[in-house]
Amino acid sequence: MRLQRVLLLFVLAMSIEMTTSAQTTFIQPDEAGAPAFHMRSLAPLAPEITTAAEPSANTSAEPSAATTTTVEPAAERVSVPVAPAEAVSLPLPVPTPLNVSALEPTYMRAYLDTFRILKDDNTCSRFFGGSSTAVEVLNRLTGQLKRKPLEKSTIAIRMSGDYILVQNHKTGVTYRLFDEATINSRGPLSGIPLGGSLNTSIGRFPTSTREAKALMLLHELGHLMRDSKGEWLLPNDGKDLKLSVRNTEIVEEHCLKQLLGLAE
Repeated sequence: MRLQRVLLLFVLAMSIEMTTSAQTTFIQPDEAGAPAFHMRSLAPLAPEITTAAEPSANTSAEPSAATTTTVEPAAERVSVPVAPAEAVSLPLPVPTPLNVSALEPTYMRAYLDTFRILKDDNTCSRFFGGSSTAVEVLNRLTGQLKRKPLEKSTIAIRMSGDYILVQNHKTGVTYRLFDEATINSRGPLSGIPLGGSLNTSIGRFPTSTREAKALMLLHELGHLMRDSKGEWLLPNDGKDLKLSVRNTEIVEEHCLKQLLGLAE
């Protein structure tokens, strides 16, 4: 009897051990035999990782999805520029006006009127690249101006000689400055009336008016600055009267409202 009990206990122990092993190895063959696959991705593939669910107290005869071994790529890491919640473009500061006491009275008023037009955001200043850039170039041009007589009284301002390119590293804007920028002391910007029926006005304004004198300076700015395509806002017109008139019309189209406002 004692021998039979020992044999019976031995058989029961083996049975329990086999049942426990079956629960442990039930998952492993499925995991090891699961097909591996790769997903095409810009990110590098992750090393193979085997995951298996821990057996619970109520072990099911069927493995859950968590017990399936797969080889998947790591989550894609794509550098995408994320816009801030509210992108705020701060306007560039507008340069301060020149010391007008250093300017000749003949064109001091014209400079102040042109500065007044360009310092604010409007159709005119935007045509010239924005207030900050437009005033910067206006100041540089005005600082160059020298007054002397030219051969024709119909010439108001003449820029001549070679030119240099100036780049503002803060804004990236590039413009040019000529060797010489001359106001004709016998011309309309100096207050000398023009003779004859032609050239008695600049655009639609009589040459003696504030509007006409500001328009003269704005015209010259157009020869110094580029548009978004890299072309000069106004093509050179020193030897072409018709082109010069057309260039003035282009400026007037963008700045008419501001020019008319000078009289207010």
